Amino acid sequence: MLEQCYFPEINEPFATALREVVAYAIEHYNPIGIIGAGSVMRGEGDLTSDIDLYVIFEGNYRQLEHKFFNGVPCQLFCNPTQMMPRYFTEERGRLNNGPTTAHMMVSGTVILDRDPRIEQIREEAKQALELPPKPNEDMLQLMRYHAVSALENMLDMRKADPDMAMLEMYIALPNMLNYYFLKQGQYIPRHKDTLKQIRQHDPELAQLIHNLFTADVESRFDIFEDIADKTIEITRFFEYVWRNDDV
Repeated sequence: MLEQCYFPEINEPFATALREVVAYAIEHYNPIGIIGAGSVMRGEGDLTSDIDLYVIFEGNYRQLEHKFFNGVPCQLFCNPTQMMPRYFTEERGRLNNGPTTAHMMVSGTVILDRDPRIEQIREEAKQALELPPKPNEDMLQLMRYHAVSALENMLDMRKADPDMAMLEMYIALPNMLNYYFLKQGQYIPRHKDTLKQIRQHDPELAQLIHNLFTADVESRFDIFEDIADKTIEITRFFEYVWRNDDV
């Protein structure tokens, strides 16, 4: 089956690692399809990169494996075919990382394709990526509440304990940005892609965040309030009710 595989031209030690991990996947899962994703597949891997391999097979279980091949850390996401539509649906409703499975299916490199269902799965993934996120409104408001709560703590301690105020600032910032993405109808990106995506879609906000990290300590508090105005559109206590009947 290895002779049926397509291997992109990538540098060592990744090229050898990729062949070894694919051979391992074939031996242990008898897959109908294998898709490689991430920076290594794009030829952008460095010494800290790993190989992400999505293995689709016939079975009734899911398995995640972290293993080294040729000294390279590899992640194998091993799933039966029937799980794929479920992932596309579930990931649309979750708050963090968005439709990661659909993204891997579409942007990844097809290494092995032994069944027409692989192309069908990738087509379903493309359709899933075209749909906006569908967050729960109560959860959105809860994110906003946590961000405002940390922001108020920051302002309360701004003079008395600047170090703790800074810590509260960095607690609030992820909630603010996550809320902002979802309210804009965008999926929350991976952490390492957050600023890249903000630069693409909102240069003004990107500049505020840059200023936040480069300004003197006292100025950061004012800049942070500007970021709050732009993301969660509030900087102080607001009326809010949250209820959970699952008790």
